[in-house]
Amino acid sequence: METDGDSPNSKKDDPAAPAGTSKSSRVKIFPSTFLGPYPVYFRKKDKPINVLLISAEVYKRYKSVKEIKKISLDKLRVVFGSRGDANALLESDLFGNLYRVYAPCDACEISGDIYDKTLTCEEITNFGLGIFKNKSIPPVKVLDCHRLSKLFFDGNSSKYIHSDCIRITFAGSVLPDIISVNNVTFDVRLYFPKLMHCTNCLLFGHTSSFCSNKPKCSKCGENHSSSECVKHSDVCIYCKKQHNSVKDCSVYKTNQKKFNQQIKIRNQ
Repeated sequence: METDGDSPNSKKDDPAAPAGTSKSSRVKIFPSTFLGPYPVYFRKKDKPINVLLISAEVYKRYKSVKEIKKISLDKLRVVFGSRGDANALLESDLFGNLYRVYAPCDACEISGDIYDKTLTCEEITNFGLGIFKNKSIPPVKVLDCHRLSKLFFDGNSSKYIHSDCIRITFAGSVLPDIISVNNVTFDVRLYFPKLMHCTNCLLFGHTSSFCSNKPKCSKCGENHSSSECVKHSDVCIYCKKQHNSVKDCSVYKTNQKKFNQQIKIRNQ
């Protein structure tokens, strides 16, 4: 299950956030605390995965390749023994125009949240440092920051407004206990992203942007796109009940709880 993150069910990244706080295209690389091996994944964009082309280029340029394996029709894994080689590939433009090249998110970074009304993401990014109660663990830098928003209802209309919750992404795979911003400390809580839901195949754990499965109809459950279906149904394909959003589905809620538990276990 890939978990590159969305925000919690009740909040989302602030659409009115200042420049520099929106979702970035920064490259996720392996931190020095990750001991390897170092898997790098290739996913197709528009063209199929050319295994032999990738293999030839990777073996020619990097000495620590341990394995190249096609794990699905549209996904390839390259395992490195060297963090330097893995990060060099992740940061290069060699395959960027052809494929999506990435490292597992939970191996590279971890997100927590704090609550404050006045802190800005610029202050947190520039001056913040993640600190552990265990002093043998070195501090970690802040990679990214977003103030989340919440849905506000006003009569028959609704809009997103600023919340007090700030999502902070730290380097490494262990969540710091506190963040220090200009010598002021804030307790950091584990952040639980919204479980991703694919509108193409209807499975949980990814989005339609990265789905290579056959389509499944959300109206009748058959193997065709929902847009092609002439049937009309107000019943949820998962729980067989009526509700306004997938987040209200009992099956979705059960899967979200399991997903949250996996995150807790990884951070123990």
